[in-house]
Amino acid sequence: MIIHDITAYKLYEEKLIEQKKVVENNSVSKELFLANISHEIRTSINGIIGMTDLTIMTDLTMEQKENLKLVKSSALKLLNIVNSILDLSKVNCGKMKVENVEFNFKEMYSETVRISTMKAMDNKLEFKSKIDDGIPEMLIGDPIKLKQILDNLIDNAIKFTKYGTISLIIEKGEIIDKKINIKFYVKDTGIGIDKKDVSKIFTSFEQIDNKVYTKKSPGTGLGLCICKGLVELMGGKIEVKSRKDVGTLFSFNLFLQKCAKPTFMNINSTNNRVKKVNKKLNILIVEDDKASQIVMYNLFKKHGHICDIANNGKEALNLLNIKQYDLILMDIQMPIMDGVQTTKFIRKSEESNNKHVPIIALTAYALKGDKENFLNLGMDEYISKPFNVEELLQTVYKMVKDDEAGLNNINKQRNIDREALFLYLL
Repeated sequence: MIIHDITAYKLYEEKLIEQKKVVENNSVSKELFLANISHEIRTSINGIIGMTDLTIMTDLTMEQKENLKLVKSSALKLLNIVNSILDLSKVNCGKMKVENVEFNFKEMYSETVRISTMKAMDNKLEFKSKIDDGIPEMLIGDPIKLKQILDNLIDNAIKFTKYGTISLIIEKGEIIDKKINIKFYVKDTGIGIDKKDVSKIFTSFEQIDNKVYTKKSPGTGLGLCICKGLVELMGGKIEVKSRKDVGTLFSFNLFLQKCAKPTFMNINSTNNRVKKVNKKLNILIVEDDKASQIVMYNLFKKHGHICDIANNGKEALNLLNIKQYDLILMDIQMPIMDGVQTTKFIRKSEESNNKHVPIIALTAYALKGDKENFLNLGMDEYISKPFNVEELLQTVYKMVKDDEAGLNNINKQRNIDREALFLYLL
């Protein structure tokens, strides 16, 4: 019988296990830090953008309006940087999830072309686009990530093109296992990239050592890295070809499934705008950030609606005990009682009388605050901060239809179990 002393091996194994725990704890701490700092930044940006939008609606001189538009533009650029850092973090740690939902591909394409054309014109550039007629209108995939990839590539092309044309071409490829291989091309006539630098462009925080690049717009060096991560996450491949002083061509492909019939309505679509409701709404705003309170209160007041404000969930339950509301706008992170706890109690109190009041979640908690989680918790809709005032209005009007029968049905569901609320608040 041979006996081996494995003390050293066991010590080494224990050390590896301990190191693994440290790495995992650091990863969780990093994710929580990013989520919390994102929440604070997004909430502040929401106040800046919201107050700017409200002020632009007032009687101002042209100079004042242009100044405010510049303020909003700067806030949106800051938001884009925050989003880029969060997206990169999620891609790197495997937290980014791919959605498979029905969406109108042609509508997404048209919206991308419309916005990109305006951006190109602002930079004195021409924007050209072409799409294969054989691509179906309705597809199944992740429209948000696809649009993010296209926007990043087009913005990158505009950034590094001083004269000439930006082109977007979308072609239909082969069909494999009922999925269509769709090929995307973004081409520019910009300054191009040296052959030795091409391999660097998909690297995080990497900036090409070129005075023309750094002079026009330094950026964060994250956009293309995120594009690569998203394309690969969705099962595709991204490539780049470039010639210095001639231009650059980015190409990628994605396999998307054809959708027979649409089963959803995009509230942000021009064709699906919901009309303003024809009565005053009683809206409860549950929000602890003062700037966000003012933005929402003034917005709905301007449109003829009545609002009450609760600084936390406990105050919201007190108000629900004495008044009926057509709709609740619920922030998630609040002191004393957060939005999740408040929603759970409201839904519980509705069970005894089979009632329901629409609740729209408002949150800047980007990493863990995805839409599905909040809908599963009993909320009816979700808007991320910073929100667009038009998007907020459309979402509210979607919840409260502009037809008398719809409004009556909703109004029948307004009675909260006040006895249960009263007992809870004691």
